[in-house]
Amino acid sequence: MRALVHDPAAPRGLRLAEVPGPVPTASQALVGIKAVSINFGEVAYLAERREPGEVPGWDAAGLPSKVELLGDLTAAVDRVEYVLLGSRD
Repeated sequence: MRALVHDPAAPRGLRLAEVPGPVPTASQALVGIKAVSINFGEVAYLAERREPGEVPGWDAAGLPSKVELLGDLTAAVDRVEYVLLGSRD
């Protein structure tokens, strides 16, 4: 899949690259991302919070790809919005 990744040598520290697709665990759902936003904080603190090659992202929206992982919620979920609250540190 293609994603923006942290690259210290690239302008603003980001470049488009091919990366391995995610593999969800039994307690996770896989979401096909249709839209993202890169916020000021993600770019301003990219070098401090991400290793080279990592994919930044605090906000995203998409469609569930592996809905069977959601159990009883499967019928109720047709769109997903993701917002990171807090810090990974």
